[in-house]
Amino acid sequence: SGSGCLMCSAGSYEDGDSCLACPDNSMSPERSSNFSDCLCDPGYTMEGEECVACPAGTYKAGNGSSACVECPEMSSSPAGSPECFCDAGYAGNFEDCAVCPEGSYGPGGTAECFECKTCDANAVTSGSCPEGTGPGDGVTCTCKLGYFGNGAECVQEDIPFPSLASLSPESLLCSKAGQKIVMVVDDFPAFYLSDVSASFSVAGATYVIDAARYMTVAVAGTLTDNVATVTIALPYAPPNDQSGTALFSLSVSLGTEQVSFSFSYQFAPYVVGPPSVGFYTPLSVYEGTVLSVYVELTKIRPLAKGSDMQVRAGNRVLNASAVSLVSSDLDGTDLLVNVGAVTGAQTLYVVLSFLDSDGNKVSTGNAISIQIRARPSPILLQDSFYPRKGAASDIQKVQVT
Repeated sequence: SGSGCLMCSAGSYEDGDSCLACPDNSMSPERSSNFSDCLCDPGYTMEGEECVACPAGTYKAGNGSSACVECPEMSSSPAGSPECFCDAGYAGNFEDCAVCPEGSYGPGGTAECFECKTCDANAVTSGSCPEGTGPGDGVTCTCKLGYFGNGAECVQEDIPFPSLASLSPESLLCSKAGQKIVMVVDDFPAFYLSDVSASFSVAGATYVIDAARYMTVAVAGTLTDNVATVTIALPYAPPNDQSGTALFSLSVSLGTEQVSFSFSYQFAPYVVGPPSVGFYTPLSVYEGTVLSVYVELTKIRPLAKGSDMQVRAGNRVLNASAVSLVSSDLDGTDLLVNVGAVTGAQTLYVVLSFLDSDGNKVSTGNAISIQIRARPSPILLQDSFYPRKGAASDIQKVQVT
């Protein structure tokens, strides 16, 4: 044993001429003179010269080296615990946990039993609270459609009319399936897709959308005050000859009441791949001519303005104002390209480039070729003028260009 003269601080003990620290999870009083003065903390017990945590399901209440004790029935503990706690569905002191009676539930631990909720007459009840229910209320109350509240109390209120907050993208393409419309709708009273019906009409044709298969609805809020993100994955799109403004309609069935709203949407023709040059003129000009080329194209999406197209004439890139649209619709696009003055005998290729419906750059390639010819030299003709009477006289040269 030590002499007790070193005045070792709390948490250590005297060992010969020095003070040694007690093992982790243990403590000793000041001036401790032996290792045995190190007492394991509550929830820990001594094994050899170490204090180890009591296993889960056991406990040790005080300091010291005593063994861990198994928790009583209907209670449990985490590892290293100084006490046990009543299991979910039970309440009271862990040494005498009592089951929560029918109609109540127990969170467990040191909490008491609480009465399970009673649902409002205008709510749908699910679940139950038999004896020993826990850790949460076994009863779930959901207000019926047309009512809102916490389920224990449901209040009927007029359902506001839905309003479209945003819509993307700005337009869709004809003849292309799988496109998506994403809407943000204020006060969209649909929590179940089975209550929703959807359709759209365009160019005299009506298309019905299977909401359960092709729509998703994510609602944040209550039936009468919410923001919904509604996504429609169109299984089909109208053909190109039905391009234009479509009217979409969504209806929500709320028991005996039905709420509907509509919005308009644009379907643009879907044309991909390079265009076809149906006709162009002129085929040839003399050098020095101020050249304008008239072109008729097919297999091209309708263009809104000439600047939607890029033009290259030989090695020159023309500016946006060089193209003047004559007409542009599903049947084709007619345009006039102002090339400007051309010089030098050559084959001049006028290449028109633009984006197709998928956003890919396409062009006419070398389909538009114009022969630039050298201007011929003046031709000198010699002619004779004869007087009305007498012999010929005064030969005159005439220049013909």
